Amino acid sequence: MNTAFTQIGPDVFSLQGEKHGYHRMLQAITHGDETLGFTILSELMTSLMPCDITGRLDLIFANRKAYEQGGRYIDEDMNRLLTKKSIEHIEGMDASKLSHEQKRVKELLPYYEGVDYFIDLHSTSSPAKPFLYTKFSKQHLDLCNHLDIPFVVFMSPNFQTPEREYAFDNYVDRLGGIGATLEAGCHQDIHLKPLVTKQIDRFLQYPQGKGNKPNKNQKKIEVFDKYLVKSDQFCFSNQYSNFDFIKSDEIIGLDHGKSIYFDHDLVLVFPTPNAKTGEAAFELGRYKATPSYTSQQQGQKH
Repeated sequence: MNTAFTQIGPDVFSLQGEKHGYHRMLQAITHGDETLGFTILSELMTSLMPCDITGRLDLIFANRKAYEQGGRYIDEDMNRLLTKKSIEHIEGMDASKLSHEQKRVKELLPYYEGVDYFIDLHSTSSPAKPFLYTKFSKQHLDLCNHLDIPFVVFMSPNFQTPEREYAFDNYVDRLGGIGATLEAGCHQDIHLKPLVTKQIDRFLQYPQGKGNKPNKNQKKIEVFDKYLVKSDQFCFSNQYSNFDFIKSDEIIGLDHGKSIYFDHDLVLVFPTPNAKTGEAAFELGRYKATPSYTSQQQGQKH
């Protein structure tokens, strides 16, 4: 492969721009069956030159083995292994006792140090509206405003617990960078690639100056709770999609013979019809016009 990128680690590649700038990183195939990101990053490797970027751009192909086998993962979900507790466990264990994904996480951890801006590219197996999933802070939402994605999802500060900070973008956040996950929509959607490529171009240009104006067409959804399945008799009452609006007292489904409804309006986030007992069937969200921030939530380096 003809490329200006240099391999700096196992499936980790880096390109240094001609001019000084930020350290950006793009990641793909965190889940091996989400192939769109692999295609886009592979094309970037053959098309980008140092004159095309400022600063440094790193590309990570996170789980090539799962990708080559056509599965989501080999042993376990790689994007659930980045809590502080999980990382301590992985770093303290003998390599022979680690799962494939744990070994891969251990290999990759050093490469996130010093990253300013990070996006993990994902896609879905069923039709879905593209959205960004990120942290509740001014710096994160400034990045989202720069990208032309219709929805941004973030967790309420009261709902953002250490146990929920299990993804790669969460790890970049803890290191002081700005991380986000881009859920691009369905793998099979032929219109997705141009959309995502456009967002990558915008990402490589960010930040342009200071104080990006809010994207008025972008809907921001704050997740504040989740519904855990109580029995093996759970089912939805309709074929819901992500971000469907649910009115107060509307019956969403049945669980152990009882109707599921709420005494307030909500936005349905991540509906999962095949959720098992103890798993989240959906998360509860609400539209936020202008999120407020605290100095603690803004604690980033830029």
